[in-house]
Amino acid sequence: MPFLWLFLVFSAGIVLADLVPLDWHFSLLIVLVFGLICLLSQNRKVQIDGWEQRLQFLWPLLLFFSLGMFRYALEQPDHDRYSVEQVYLPGDRLLGEITAIANTRGDFKKCEIGVRQVIRFRDTLAVRGKVLAFLEDPDGMLQRKDVCLLRADLLPVSNLNNPGEFDSRKFWKHKGIRLHAFVNTNSFVVVGRTPWVFRDWFDELRDYFAALLDRFLDGDENAVAKGLILGDRSSIDSEITRQFGNTGAMHVLAVSGLHVAILVQILTAFFGVFSKWISKNQALLLALAVVWIYSFLTGLSASVVRSAFMFTVLAGGTLLGRKYNNFNNLAFSGVLILCWNPHFLYDIGFQLSYLAMAGIFLFYQPLSKVFYTRVKWVQAAFEGTMVGIAAQIMTVPLTLYYFHQFPNYFILTNLGLMVFSFVVLALGIGLFAVVWFMPLAKVIAFLLTLSLFFMLWIIRFVDSLPGAVSSGFVLEIWEVAVLFILILGFFAALKTRKIKPLAVTLSLALLLVGGFVTTRFKGMQTREICFLSSREPMFIVKQGSQSFCFFASRQQLQQKARYAAEAYQKVLPGDLHYFEISHSKETHVQLGETQIDIERVRGGYRIETGKRKFFYALSDTYANPDGEIICAPWLSGNPGDNLLAKGAVHFEL
Repeated sequence: MPFLWLFLVFSAGIVLADLVPLDWHFSLLIVLVFGLICLLSQNRKVQIDGWEQRLQFLWPLLLFFSLGMFRYALEQPDHDRYSVEQVYLPGDRLLGEITAIANTRGDFKKCEIGVRQVIRFRDTLAVRGKVLAFLEDPDGMLQRKDVCLLRADLLPVSNLNNPGEFDSRKFWKHKGIRLHAFVNTNSFVVVGRTPWVFRDWFDELRDYFAALLDRFLDGDENAVAKGLILGDRSSIDSEITRQFGNTGAMHVLAVSGLHVAILVQILTAFFGVFSKWISKNQALLLALAVVWIYSFLTGLSASVVRSAFMFTVLAGGTLLGRKYNNFNNLAFSGVLILCWNPHFLYDIGFQLSYLAMAGIFLFYQPLSKVFYTRVKWVQAAFEGTMVGIAAQIMTVPLTLYYFHQFPNYFILTNLGLMVFSFVVLALGIGLFAVVWFMPLAKVIAFLLTLSLFFMLWIIRFVDSLPGAVSSGFVLEIWEVAVLFILILGFFAALKTRKIKPLAVTLSLALLLVGGFVTTRFKGMQTREICFLSSREPMFIVKQGSQSFCFFASRQQLQQKARYAAEAYQKVLPGDLHYFEISHSKETHVQLGETQIDIERVRGGYRIETGKRKFFYALSDTYANPDGEIICAPWLSGNPGDNLLAKGAVHFEL
């Protein structure tokens, strides 16, 4: 499995270059040095006293390690004098193309803009790079490929550093974006559109199919259909996304290897009907072409590209009459993807996709031998369940690390969704194929709506079950590494069928999991008040299993409070309750044995919890507070050490 080693060292080089920023010239020098050593080591005239064989194995690994560093360094704007980050100054205007656009709850559109020029007075400076711009568009006129001239105060993408918050800074960094801005309608103008290129054909085709779904489907069914079939999740409601996450079915919404596998099954069945006219090799080539078209159509996500690469290697091996190693094939696709875009290594979908495939390769065969029946549909359901369990075994550590929760009924969910995912994708393709014949198209659209309705019903039913999700798992990166080591140790013991190593591995795993559960239990019993980093008053009082979120009484802020409180709940579990802070002089709330008194005073809020007093400052001018000062992020003064600009502030109660 040579590519497995190359994939691991290439990834290690990317990680090192991310942790220790290196100039690409220095990285290139290292590549040339190790490349020269590799060439010399292959020369038989060069003798290395007894270590020749080991060094001939080591030098290529070091070469790929340095290539990983070099490839990542090339992507960094810090060393590019033409990057928008290096050129932009406050007051400059930007000219750029909208490369991606998504709706938000308000009138603003979230746009990724590929900047071409920075205009400074009469000078026009050519630049490259992307920025994230929230453009005010109440009429919904903005489109992808629009060229905009805008005046924007670009600021670094940052996190609020609230508990359980999504790391948006890291997310956008690995999409090549480090600056963002909010731009109202008076500060930008559309000046044209970019010329058509071949890649636009796929985007136009996706937009055409999305319009067809809008024509035949409504509501949540329409939004989920776009996500499942086309990979467009922009219109899916946050509540539905939460339900899919809580039930362990998020992979259904994100187009991934599952969808490619289903597509291949559909194509195999379809071409089988025409087996008299199409040979197996011709059918394989046609299926390969369709898979790659589908990959481009859905946006070339890391997981889809991985599946397309693997299917390509499989098809190539079949056509050439050669066998291949699963892990070598998987690693080969990984090396190619990371050479194309090294930032994919930090993509959660990429990580989960590869780990899921590794889990299937390792554990599916042992698990599938546990049960057998001659009843085909029962055996098929069991094998599908074992595939899900095998994939879940390897993805659990990262699921706990990123999302701090575990879907307890993921097996139940996947049993139902495996069938409906196949049916929805097949019906969606059928709808696109027969849209010209309206009577049949309406029948297929009705069946598609019905399938999506039952799929959502299953998700909502499982989500409503008691204990559907366990939250509060906060893992360190070293704990994730230990979990992976124990999982691999469990596989080795399972394969060798030795009782002692298996018992030791399981015992260590139980101790580690016991530590996670203990930490989670302590988090559930926490008693604290947490002031969240926000531009408006927002804080949470946690008393054991109950969490109470206080926020100002505005609709937009209510949505932000719910988002922040649900993120907090993932780290410190508890039943959530919401209270609006009224604009009256005083607010009094009895929370069990604790009395919360909130008084609106000059410049902020005075908050008393019985034992402790706090002051939440809203401006630089405030009355003499009797308590600890909690500063809002925008204050220019420094009246205390508890600055919310640094993140949430916790106090024990």
